[in-house]
Amino acid sequence: GKQGAEAYALARKIPAANVLSVTANKDETISWDEFRKDLLEPVKKAVLANERLLYLVSCFGVPLRIKDGDKRNEGKEPPRNMINDIKDYAAVDAELALLLQPDYDTRSAYASPYHDAASPPARSDNVLMVSRLDAPALAQALSMVEKAIVAESFGPVGESFLDTRGFTA
Repeated sequence: GKQGAEAYALARKIPAANVLSVTANKDETISWDEFRKDLLEPVKKAVLANERLLYLVSCFGVPLRIKDGDKRNEGKEPPRNMINDIKDYAAVDAELALLLQPDYDTRSAYASPYHDAASPPARSDNVLMVSRLDAPALAQALSMVEKAIVAESFGPVGESFLDTRGFTA
C-alpha cells in the first residue's frame, strides 16, 4: 500500500504533494456508496486541485471491484448504450478514470478518447489514465517499476515475438 506508493513516487520523481493516501475498505470488492465516499470524493478533490494531473496509479490496498447495486440507478430508464444486462458492477480503476465526467449512468459503456488517438492525453478529454501497481509482494511490485524504468531508458532492444494469429494488416 503506502510503502509501495511512496517507493513508486520516489522512483518516478513524483512530488510528494501529488501522492494521495486514502482510507478504504480492505476488501477487494466494495459497494458504490463506499466507492463514492472513500475513493471517488477524496481522489476527485485532489485531481480538481491540480489541473495538470492526467494520470492516477492505484496501489495494493485500494479495492479492485465495485459490486452491483448502485442505488442511484433505481427507477431510471436504462441508457441506450447499456451493457452487461442492466448490471452496474465495475472496476474501481475504470470508474476513477471517469471521475471528471459529469454525472453519468453507471450501467453505460463509454468509448475511450485515447483509442487510436493521434494526440497525447489532455485534461479536456475528461478521462484520466489509470493504472495499478500491485503484486503478491512489495518487492515484486517495486521490481516491475525498476524494470519499466530500465526499459524506458534503453528502448526496445533484442528480439520479440508476437502471435498475429495470421493477421497481416
